[in-house]
Amino acid sequence: MQWFPRQVSDAAASLAAHNKRESAVSVGRVHVAKVLSQGLVHGRIRALLNPRSEKPMSQFDNVSVIKKANIYFDGKCVSHTVLLADGTRKSVGVILPATLTFTTSGPEVMELLGGRARVRLAGEQTWTDYAGATRFSVPANSHFDIEVLEAVDYVCHFG
Repeated sequence: MQWFPRQVSDAAASLAAHNKRESAVSVGRVHVAKVLSQGLVHGRIRALLNPRSEKPMSQFDNVSVIKKANIYFDGKCVSHTVLLADGTRKSVGVILPATLTFTTSGPEVMELLGGRARVRLAGEQTWTDYAGATRFSVPANSHFDIEVLEAVDYVCHFG
């Protein structure tokens, strides 16, 4: 069973060939690539925008990455926690096609880097379409439903 889109496997293989070393680690039956759909490359987390500004950002520098993967919904959502030098916490991951419900304890900004999904925030009746390079905000102590139509790679900005 393939757990990640083909582009992740291809990117991990490419990174392995370039670095001449293993590019993925096994966590149970899920292979967590150093490259999560253009995610972690040469120790840097790629992102398109900084949520605190509109200035484009291509990566997070000087970060710590928690090695243990966050695996939810039987592997349909896999992420890694990233800690910035200023103490800010983010997660970078991939959600495979499915309809899922996520809950929040604090406010979150979900930045979709690629893929296609529909989102319904708590209390709303209608779904909103999102495709690559977009974002939505979720308040604290809330939830949202997401229907992933094409595998989504994302950055979740906490707080």
